[in-house]
Amino acid sequence: MKKIGLIIGSLLLVAIVAVVLIALQMNHRYQDNNPLDHLPHETVAVVKINNLSQLNQTLADADYAARLGFAPLLSDALQRGRALASIVDSLVAFDPSLMQREAYLAFVPYSKYVVSDSLVSAPAKCDMVWSVPLFSYADGKAILAALTTKYCLADSTIRGVVLPYFSTDNSSAPSVLSSCQQFFADVHSQCLFLSANPLALFAVRNKADEDLASDPSFQSLRRTVSSTVPISLFLNTAAIDTVDFGLLSPLALGSFSKWVEQDVELTPRTVVGSGFISSPKTTLATALAEHPSRKMQIDSKIPSLTKRFIAYAPMSRGLDDEAFVEFLNQSPQKEEYRSRQQKMQTVYGVDIEANISQVFNGEMALISTDSKGYNSNSSALVLLAENGTIAQASLNSVLELLHSQSTPNQVLTLSPIPAVEIPVYEAFRDKDYLFFLHQLFPVVPHRYYLRYGNAIVFADELSVLKSTLYELMLNRTFANDAVFRNFRNNFSSDYLCFLFSASDALLPDAKNKNDLLNYYGFGLQLSSLGALPYVTTAALYEPNRIDLPPTAWQSKLDTVMLGKPFKVLNHNTLEYEYFVQDVTNKVYLINSQGLILWKRTLDGPIVGDVSQIDYYCNKKLQILLATPQSVHLIDRNGNNTAQFPIRLNSEAVGSVTYIDYGNPDQFRLFVPCSDNTIVLYDKNCDRIQGWEMKRTDGLVTGKIYHYVSGNKDYLIASDAFRLYITDRRGNQRVAITALAPNPQSPVYIVRPNTSRASFVTSTADGAMASIQIESGAVEQFKVDSVTAVPTKHYFRKLKSRDEFVLVTNKNLVLLDADGNILSSTPLYLSSLAWVEVTADNLIALWDDDDKLGYLFTPQGKVVTGFPVPASSPFVINKEDNLRRVIVAGKNSMVDCFLK
Repeated sequence: MKKIGLIIGSLLLVAIVAVVLIALQMNHRYQDNNPLDHLPHETVAVVKINNLSQLNQTLADADYAARLGFAPLLSDALQRGRALASIVDSLVAFDPSLMQREAYLAFVPYSKYVVSDSLVSAPAKCDMVWSVPLFSYADGKAILAALTTKYCLADSTIRGVVLPYFSTDNSSAPSVLSSCQQFFADVHSQCLFLSANPLALFAVRNKADEDLASDPSFQSLRRTVSSTVPISLFLNTAAIDTVDFGLLSPLALGSFSKWVEQDVELTPRTVVGSGFISSPKTTLATALAEHPSRKMQIDSKIPSLTKRFIAYAPMSRGLDDEAFVEFLNQSPQKEEYRSRQQKMQTVYGVDIEANISQVFNGEMALISTDSKGYNSNSSALVLLAENGTIAQASLNSVLELLHSQSTPNQVLTLSPIPAVEIPVYEAFRDKDYLFFLHQLFPVVPHRYYLRYGNAIVFADELSVLKSTLYELMLNRTFANDAVFRNFRNNFSSDYLCFLFSASDALLPDAKNKNDLLNYYGFGLQLSSLGALPYVTTAALYEPNRIDLPPTAWQSKLDTVMLGKPFKVLNHNTLEYEYFVQDVTNKVYLINSQGLILWKRTLDGPIVGDVSQIDYYCNKKLQILLATPQSVHLIDRNGNNTAQFPIRLNSEAVGSVTYIDYGNPDQFRLFVPCSDNTIVLYDKNCDRIQGWEMKRTDGLVTGKIYHYVSGNKDYLIASDAFRLYITDRRGNQRVAITALAPNPQSPVYIVRPNTSRASFVTSTADGAMASIQIESGAVEQFKVDSVTAVPTKHYFRKLKSRDEFVLVTNKNLVLLDADGNILSSTPLYLSSLAWVEVTADNLIALWDDDDKLGYLFTPQGKVVTGFPVPASSPFVINKEDNLRRVIVAGKNSMVDCFLK
């Protein structure tokens, strides 16, 4: 018995020891449990989240965060991220301590593990893996048990989530990829890994010894991470250039560095990252960062319309620059470069490369207005020299040697604004080997150049030179752009290298990019700080920004413009010019290039519209208009015509209307006046007697309309009480009852010379009214969205067909001639103060409260490029497939925008 008892006791002791050892093992605190040490070395990016709770609170406080989900670039990543987050949330419910743990989101390449054509390919070649460190074996076991208990059914599928996690003995890839709605878990290396793609987890498990722990470049940056920011980001720039995300084209970052680390700070309006670059001596980042920084001034020479730019300062890039030469010597084109350099030195007897580098000894920027990217047709190279005269002389001396010319060849003279002439010269030719510039920029415009002050601008297209010069002359540059200055505050004042992209340049083809356009832009700055290059990135959220469109010209008036601009035809050149008035009643004629041809003061503000007539019947046009006191007829030189102006006995309250009844030599001028009369004048400025319409019931504030149908003339006037339809002498021709018209709505004729001929207008309450010409019968067609809540409305006819738009600040309704609604689109304007139909049947609207001008299709779609800033109604002139929008600008300017 003693023996049996001893055996039993020994077994119990062994069991107790085993239990204790197992318990100790299960609860033993892991030491080597950081996922960063166990990710593959080719991992593209890693997001380190210091504290999930802190990050959630930061995102909740940022007004831009909710908008990011709509950005097409991010939607796929965020969709998977949200799915991962839902599982993480379930884990947090099980173990709240997870909210306080570090978490990691890695983008892991997996393509090399796709071993069979039968596998279903995932949409991209790398995928997200979420991971957290585990405290112990028991911790990992409990987490997996929680996942299995909460999500797994008997068939291992629950709510689209699959968790047959890889066991430690699973060494082969799964035979078939599962749906992207499914998720997989794996526990190894004392960490939990979770992904929608089992191959991504397989890549993490089967990395062998090639992990981030063995990457010295990564480990050097890892030591620079701040523990106080919610997010740190590691980018493997060399891997980014080789991995296909299906979202971004290669960024060509490998020439700058191997790894980039960014500590990310989130505020309600900005996302700012700062950190170091792990960069070998032979990379461009190190070559640039070894130079002392100086404050960049070149943003004063970059037009604010630029979509993207790359700028460098300082730019001492001669061959004495050891760091830069070391970088150039690693180029695949080094041998060709050295060979050409020696040949040129033999031919010319001078070091051409050294001379060229001295030309570009200053700040430089490659700029592009094309949202698609950099190309020679839309890009310019801007050089800001310390002394423009000396820089141009140096440039000319190089060009004279290269091209065997005594002086550079002048191509043409640009005159973007009147009285200013800037010569344009031939610059470098394709055979001229600008080697070092090609190492700095993706393209190097070089064909032509001009100098404006201390700026020398190169371009391959003359149109790019002209537009860039014009913006510089108007000081419409980033240095004078308040939003850019706010954006630039996120970077240091001493610039070395700066890359900037507007948000629409990053996603030019995105279908739903408007939400991302609330970001002003994305920028990257490279500078020198200690032993490693330092990089800063930033994005500014600016939802209330209005980008100015390109301008063809601007003209400055003596004071602020009054009313709207009017388009008038130059009968000599057949070009359109623009007639405007300011608040002092001074009128101006501005030509198609923005030059003010003349100005003179009238006796009052213009009443209603302006028109042109051929007074002498010699194909020369004069401008006809009314002020409250007079009727004016002004020739194109600004002089009065014949016996004009006509002095009125009673003030004009509506437009002066010209009607000639088919005989221009016997025209009539109709002028609605403040005493409820319509007075007529002949060509000799004499008042015509015998007009039978003695007085109207109210003021006629619109124009008089003249139509012919069935060989009968119809003159139509309107006040707030009724329509007046008369013959040439003012006798009533059509009797109308029970119609309260809108005095500001024009009256149109449809189906003339038929039995169904009608006049069409709108009523005071926003209905469409049709008046049969033969019977005078009135039919009204109510538009519920307009008449249900009577409001200010505008009624206009399309130019080319019998269709009409009825517009309020809340709706745009398209109707046919029979009152049928063809389409109805809600609008969201703060106000509506003016509506016109353009020659190509588009609807121009002006929101006076927001000072914005809109252009809509008749179906209510906003035309690309609108709205535009507008301090007034505007006029549109279309030339060469470009719309010129002429509108009142700020500071007494008249702006001509190109759309």
